[in-house]
Amino acid sequence: MKTTKIKNLIKSTAQSEVTFTKACGEVRVMLCTTQASMIPTEFAPKGDSKVADCKDVVRVFDLEKNAWRSFRVDSVTKIVSMTEEGEVIDVNTVFTAE
Repeated sequence: MKTTKIKNLIKSTAQSEVTFTKACGEVRVMLCTTQASMIPTEFAPKGDSKVADCKDVVRVFDLEKNAWRSFRVDSVTKIVSMTEEGEVIDVNTVFTAE
C-alpha cells in the first residue's frame, strides 16, 4: 500500500524532494519528477520501458543530475512534493492514516 501511495504521489505532482538512505548508508536528497513536461527532450522516454517494473522501486528523473534514477520505497525517510499550482504536499500527511 505504501509503495502505491508513494508512486501515485510522485506521478501526480510536478516535482518531489525525496530523502532516502542509499544501499551504502549515505543519506541522499533528490529533486525529481515523472512529469514529461519537466524532462528534457533528450531524456524523455521513447516508448515502453524495457526495464522490469519492480514493485518496491520508484524510477524518477533527477532534476539536478539530469538523469534517470531510482530509489527503494523502504529507504524513504521523507517526501515533499509540489503540484503545478505550487501547493506543497508533505508525505507525512499522506501516510498518517496507515
